[in-house]
Amino acid sequence: MPIRGYAHLFLVAGAFIAVCLLVRLVLVLLERRRRRVLERAAEELGLRFSPGGAAAPAEAMQRLPLFWYGVQQRARNVLSGRIEDLRAWLFDYQYRVPYGTIEPDNTEASLVPIQTVAVIRLAEDRLPDFEARPREAFARRAPRRRGYHRVRLPEFPAFDERYLVRGRDEAAVRAALTDELLAYLLHRDGLCLDAGGPWLVVYRPQRRLAPSQMAELLEEAFEIGTILA
Repeated sequence: MPIRGYAHLFLVAGAFIAVCLLVRLVLVLLERRRRRVLERAAEELGLRFSPGGAAAPAEAMQRLPLFWYGVQQRARNVLSGRIEDLRAWLFDYQYRVPYGTIEPDNTEASLVPIQTVAVIRLAEDRLPDFEARPREAFARRAPRRRGYHRVRLPEFPAFDERYLVRGRDEAAVRAALTDELLAYLLHRDGLCLDAGGPWLVVYRPQRRLAPSQMAELLEEAFEIGTILA
């Protein structure tokens, strides 16, 4: 290849690297800006802020289905504290899943978009273990995990058509899914929830909320907790 041809290749490669570095820099700056905004939001809500995941609720993350999927799970930008005498957490959560599966030993994993998660610890340890999600949110989920089985609700066709519910104890799950809760979920734009014992997790799959929207998600979690209590 002529010297001019090599020079052209080096020029193209250099431009590509420069663009990649610029994109990386922009992303880093955006993350720093989000962190600063969330620190201020934590102060306004009377919560503590932690940029790392150490402040996330470990017990809930071990028990609830959202946190079983994929590999390299990571929580960050954690807001935590007490609201209305209950412990509450808000944080960004991300993990990797093998394409089309959730098998942890598959190293060909793709990054799932970051999603914002609200967690509350209720006063009583009595929620049945279950998850309720819009059907499309199960696209990459395992067919069954840790004793969870499909719970059908044919008596509520509008909900049964849009949502899938899975849990361990069908009778207990059906008792928890009251008319009020089903109506609430149907009118909340793809809201998902996981529950078990004192724990409740509420989120919208693959949606990281703007700081100005996070208080609304926490409010929705408290409203669902009130319905379930």
